[in-house]
Amino acid sequence: MSEFNLKTYRLELYDGETNTYTAKMRVLCEYLVAKFSEGDYDKFDNSNLIRMTEMDIIDSLNFYIKYNGSEKTRATGDFYIATVTKFFDWIRKEHGIVNPIFLNKDSAEKLNSKLRHITSQLKAKEDKGVISDNEFDELNDYITSYLSSFFEGDIRDEIKSAISKGKVGFDIKYNNRLVVKYNRLISVIAVKMALLYGIQNDDVAKLKMNDFGQIENTLRINKIIIPVKDAELAKAFTIYMKLRNELLIHYPESGSFLLVAIDGTPLNSMPKQKNRILYCLMDELFGHHTAKMLYNYGRIQMLKKGLGSVAVSIFTRTPINTIRNLEEGLYPMHDRIISFFKDNDLPKVAESQSSSLKSETQYSMLCSYCGELKPNTSDFWMLVQFELDGNIHIACRKCEGVHDKSNI
Repeated sequence: MSEFNLKTYRLELYDGETNTYTAKMRVLCEYLVAKFSEGDYDKFDNSNLIRMTEMDIIDSLNFYIKYNGSEKTRATGDFYIATVTKFFDWIRKEHGIVNPIFLNKDSAEKLNSKLRHITSQLKAKEDKGVISDNEFDELNDYITSYLSSFFEGDIRDEIKSAISKGKVGFDIKYNNRLVVKYNRLISVIAVKMALLYGIQNDDVAKLKMNDFGQIENTLRINKIIIPVKDAELAKAFTIYMKLRNELLIHYPESGSFLLVAIDGTPLNSMPKQKNRILYCLMDELFGHHTAKMLYNYGRIQMLKKGLGSVAVSIFTRTPINTIRNLEEGLYPMHDRIISFFKDNDLPKVAESQSSSLKSETQYSMLCSYCGELKPNTSDFWMLVQFELDGNIHIACRKCEGVHDKSNI
């Protein structure tokens, strides 16, 4: 059996994929080195793992609960317990390090009962249908930091390494340890599209190479062509397109789909792994990749900015009732009716939303066809379809797109 080294193991945790298990193992490592070697990994002795008592394990759970000052839920606390148990089982089998507590069934169950009593006091996980403003800020800050320190050569090196290793012992397209940087770049695109346009995972994965207009800086989403105004999304697309074209050299059979795994497999044909790659940034920050929370946020922002529920439904290919439920959360029907008959004015919104709504509805948009600046509300815009290309476009109501068209 190979010798276990906590310092090396910790580095592997940070070099590889970030998921719920590795995130909690990093905290356990920090507890171990703080508890037994005064924060110095070089001084840590494996005998400490053997001598760890029931109170030490309980202490490590409390350390995790208080870690970083972030609020932990009952579910995340229970997962930490499972992670610790799995770790001690692994070091016993792989490295011959045996802690008697986990070897004895009765003592293990007794410890587990005490740990579960602690986690039962934690708050139950909320079933959130949308990310909070704080989580939105975290994601945006992470993306900004990532793109500002981005070095294209790092991803090229990662691609070369993955290609050279081929499928020795694992399938590279499913192993994020090899493709951390590459997958993060894809995730920036997917996360941004969800937050800006409310686009769900299937539609992101179905994008074709010609759906992104590199010269015009446009995106075709569900047959609607829109300008890419967000600088970070535009930058991510530009970088990715260079790498995508290089991958075509190695995998010419990868086809016309825009987003592919590092072995050229279109994400659209990877149902089990698609979300792990598209939303790995969420995994790194929040320990999950529930994409619905992202694209619901994007849809709510479009509603706030004045795009009607029907238009949002068409653009995002979402049932109108789903969009109206989101709209109802913003402006409850009961309040709208009372407000209408009270002063025949716009519906009132909660104080926490009203200030952001006022600022957001002040934004304007430039019409791609006549060049006039119009308020970013549905009263000034319409969907048009041109006979020449069959795509659906957004134009202002004044010029109606100028070209021959049939209005939608």
